[in-house]
Amino acid sequence: METSQYLSEVLNELQWVPQLISNAESEQLIHSIDAANKVFVAGAGRSGFMIRSLAMRLMHMEIQAYVVGETVTPGLGEGDLLIIGSGSGETKSLISMAE
Repeated sequence: METSQYLSEVLNELQWVPQLISNAESEQLIHSIDAANKVFVAGAGRSGFMIRSLAMRLMHMEIQAYVVGETVTPGLGEGDLLIIGSGSGETKSLISMAE
């Protein structure tokens, strides 16, 4: 596949993926993040890379955000939020974490 085909595929995904999440779900996520004492994120592979970017953006907004597995990450406590990102939904370590 040529570079232009890859770019076209990425742009196509950027068009339809947001339609998979309702406005109500987006609002609930925003409310959950805002109400949390601390926000923890976890992911693997490319999803892990993107979820780390989310943690950085949250930190820029002065929200206490941590990446699960980092040496400086505190433990989860009551009132904290865990956000797991997974493209496949089948990564065993993330499923175990969610359970």
